[in-house]
Amino acid sequence: MNVKLNKRLTTLSAFIKDNSNVIDIGRDHGLLGIYLYQNKANIKVISSDINELPLKKAHDNLIKYDLVDKIELRLGNGLECINDFDGTDTVIISGMGGVTIIEILSCIKRYKGIKKIVISPNNDFVLTRKKISKLGFKISNETIVKENNKYYLISEYVTGYDKTNYMFGKLDFNNKEVINYY
Repeated sequence: MNVKLNKRLTTLSAFIKDNSNVIDIGRDHGLLGIYLYQNKANIKVISSDINELPLKKAHDNLIKYDLVDKIELRLGNGLECINDFDGTDTVIISGMGGVTIIEILSCIKRYKGIKKIVISPNNDFVLTRKKISKLGFKISNETIVKENNKYYLISEYVTGYDKTNYMFGKLDFNNKEVINYY
């Protein structure tokens, strides 16, 4: 049985490539990790949360989709859930405020293997772009999706530096949702 995701999470999943080692931070239900495991080749997923109850929900979903031994759940605060031996190269954080995302990522330089960040902040888009860029990552792709009358920014960052317009990032102004949002 394949998991179905909402539009926002489906769009976010498109930024994750085959052969990725992902930590999905703040996954209260674990559905994105399940979707990635079911739809991407040779992927490793760690789903983490700071609270036990959300991890219980995620564990229940792993049982439902028969993936208990395929996706690892970890209790902890953001990146502190991983170590250099995990091989993690991609970080996903969505459904949190921009300031919270920045706080979680503030220690990312300790993790040399991380080459990609995919985020969907609930707010503070300009600040989030600026702070993540200062951590040594550049925006490689962005989009906006509309779901339930709310707009969601989804940004992909990769290691490196470039000049960035923090207000508009790398949004495609041929995309109807981007135009409608602005």
